[in-house]
Amino acid sequence: MSRPSSRAIYMHRKEYSHSLTSEPTHLQHRVEHLMTCKLGTQRVREPKDAMQKLQEMDAQGRVWSQDLILQVRDGWLQLLDIETKEELDSYQLDSIQAMDVALNTCSYNSILSVTVQDPSLPGSSTLLFQCQEVGEVLNHVLRDIEVFAGQLKEAEANGNHKKKLRKKKKYQGGVTQAQYIDCFQKIKYSFNLLGKLAIHLEETTAPQFVHLIFQTLNLILSQCAKLDLASQVISPLLTPKAIDLLQSCLSPAESNLWKGLGVAWTTSRPVKPVLKMQVLYEFEARNSRELTVTQEEVLEVLDNSKRWWLVKNETGQRGYIPSNILAPLQAGGQEHSRVPPSLDYPEAPRPVLGGGGEHSISAPVLRLSSRPEEVTAWLQAENFSTITVKTLGSLMGNQLLHIRPGELQMLCPQEAPQVLARLQAVRRMLGVRTLAFLTPSGNVG
Repeated sequence: MSRPSSRAIYMHRKEYSHSLTSEPTHLQHRVEHLMTCKLGTQRVREPKDAMQKLQEMDAQGRVWSQDLILQVRDGWLQLLDIETKEELDSYQLDSIQAMDVALNTCSYNSILSVTVQDPSLPGSSTLLFQCQEVGEVLNHVLRDIEVFAGQLKEAEANGNHKKKLRKKKKYQGGVTQAQYIDCFQKIKYSFNLLGKLAIHLEETTAPQFVHLIFQTLNLILSQCAKLDLASQVISPLLTPKAIDLLQSCLSPAESNLWKGLGVAWTTSRPVKPVLKMQVLYEFEARNSRELTVTQEEVLEVLDNSKRWWLVKNETGQRGYIPSNILAPLQAGGQEHSRVPPSLDYPEAPRPVLGGGGEHSISAPVLRLSSRPEEVTAWLQAENFSTITVKTLGSLMGNQLLHIRPGELQMLCPQEAPQVLARLQAVRRMLGVRTLAFLTPSGNVG
C-alpha cells in the first residue's frame, strides 16, 4: 500500500475544510483527550502553563490519552464516547474563553487547546486534545524523515570529493545536531503511529513501512558524527503496540540495530494502572448519567478527578456514582493509595491507611438529632470549605436534612451540588423523605 500523495493530502484537507463550512451547527471530529488542567493554581495560571505541564508529563511518560468524539451542536461543545456515542461532558459555546493550536509540541504534532468557564465551580479549565487523524499524521512524519534523509545525501555528495572533510561535513551543509534529534524523535513517533494503525492495515503493510524506516534510520546513523546521539533521545517512549510490532517483524540485523540504540528506544511508556474499588452501599441511578450499583460489587474506576466518579461494572456499563460509597480493594494486604472521603451513612467507619482492615475509627455522622457542633464536625469530615462549614454548621441535623435545594444554593452556591449529594445518601439511609436534589452536572433533578 503506497502512501497518499501530496495532492491526496491536499484534497483531504480541502474536503475537511468544506465540511466545516457546510455544517456550521453540527461538527464532529475524532480527537485524543490528553489532559484537563484547572487554571488558577500556583503552577498553572494560564493556558500556556497547561501546555508546559503537558510537555513535562509527556517527557515522563505520564500522559494517557483517551479517544473521544468532539462535537459542536446546538450551541454546545460536547465530548462523546468513541463507541457508544454517549455524552461524557459538555460546555456551552459561550463559556469558551480561548482557543489555540500548538504544532509539533513534545510528541504531538497538532494540539487543540480549549479554555472554558467551569459550569458549577468558579474559575476556568484548559482542555488539551490531539486533533489530527493518525494516518494523516503518519504521512507528514514520514515525509519529514524523507526530506531530512535527502538533505544528508546531498551533504554527503557535496563533500565526497574530499574524504578528509567528510567527517566535518556531518554537522555542516545546513544539517545541525538539533535536526538530527528532531528526526530521531519523528522516527520513534512513526513507530508509535504504526502501532496504532497496524490492526487497520493489510497484514504486510505495517512491516513494509517498518523496513523502509529502518533503512532510512541506518542511513541517518551512518551520517551522524555523535555516535550516541540517538540513544540520548528519550521522548517519546515507544508504546506497547509499537514494541509488539517491531518485535514481530524486524529482521535479525534490524533487531540488533534497534536494541543497540538502548533503553530509550526499547522501553515502553508505563501502562495506566487499573483502579478497582468495591461498593460499600447500594446506589440507584436517578438519570442516564448515573449507574445503579449493588453492595460488594467490584467496579473499575475510569475517572476519579471529581467527587462523583465515572465507573464501569463487569458487564461494561458506565456511569457516575458518589465516590464515598466506594472502598479500595485489598491486594496482598495493602490498599490503594487513594482512599475516598469519609462515608456519609450513619455509623460508617472511616478506613485507616496502612491497617489490616480490622481496626477503624468512627467518623462523624449526621442524624436528625445532631446538634450544631455535630453538624459542623460532619461537614469538616467531608472536606467542605471553611465558608460552607461556617454557614451550615449553625443548623440542627433536622434542619440540614430537610433543607431545600434553592435554600442551599443561596447559602453556599459553590458547593451546593456536593452537599446535596451527601445529604441524599444520608436521607436514604435514615428513611427521610427525599427532596429535589442536584445531579453531578449541577442541574436540579
